[in-house]
Amino acid sequence: MTHAAFAARLAALASETPEFVDGARVLDPSEALTTILDEIDSTVLAARLTFRTDTDHLTVLVTGRRLHKITSGAPDGVLDRPLDPDDRALTVAAAQVLEAFATNATTLRVAHGPVAAQDANMSDRVSVGQLNAALGRVVDDPNAPPVERFVNRMNDSFLATIRLTNRVSKDMTGNNADLAQLKIVLSTQLSGFLKTRAEACASHSDPSLTLFADVLEQGTTLGLADFGEDAILFSVPTGQIGLAQHSFYRAN
Repeated sequence: MTHAAFAARLAALASETPEFVDGARVLDPSEALTTILDEIDSTVLAARLTFRTDTDHLTVLVTGRRLHKITSGAPDGVLDRPLDPDDRALTVAAAQVLEAFATNATTLRVAHGPVAAQDANMSDRVSVGQLNAALGRVVDDPNAPPVERFVNRMNDSFLATIRLTNRVSKDMTGNNADLAQLKIVLSTQLSGFLKTRAEACASHSDPSLTLFADVLEQGTTLGLADFGEDAILFSVPTGQIGLAQHSFYRAN
C-alpha cells in the first residue's frame, strides 16, 4: 500500500460514524457476501461474529483474519465443524452457507463477542481467499497495483472503460454506444474538471474516486477512479455505485 493510499485509508476510518442497532453495527447490504467476508478479513483477534439480516442470523468464530467454524445458522454437515484447510469439500460447504445467508439480504449488521475458552484454540481455519476460491469468486492479488485490483473487482459491472496513463488514453472497453459517451466526456469535459478540482479543492489528493450518478442518462453513472499516474474513466449502472465505492476502498 502506498503512503498516499495508507493516509487515505486512515482518513476514511477517522471519518466513519458507525450506526448501531441493538448493540450490532449496521453494515452495507448491497454486496452482503463481500461485506461479510471483509468483516472476517478485518478480524485479527479471536472473536465471535454474529451477522443478522432482516430474517436470519449466522454466528462464526474468527481469528487471524480466518474463519474457524460456523456455530449457528448452518446445516448439520457444517455446523460446529472446524474448517480444515485441506478439506476442500467442507470449505466449499461453509462458503455456500455464507453465500446463501447473504443472498437477498436487505439489511445487515454484525455484533462482536468474546470466544469461549473451549474454542480458544482455532488451529483449523481458512482464509477469505480460500472461501472466495471455493465459490469461484474473483480473488485479489495483494501485490497487484491498486488500479488492477479495482478493475478486477469491477469488471463484471463496467458498461465501458477508458484506461488512462498520465492522462493519455490507452485501452478502451465496452460497446460502441457506451464507449461513445465516455469519449465525449474525455474530449470535452475531463481536463476542465481536473483543472477545476485542482484549483478549488485544496484538500484533494489521490487516490480518489468521483461518481456522478445518472449524469450520462437516467440509470447510468459516470466514474473516475484516479490513482495518480494511472486512472480509469468508466460507466456503470447507477445501482452499482455501492459496489464501486466498496471496490475502490478495498483496492487501496
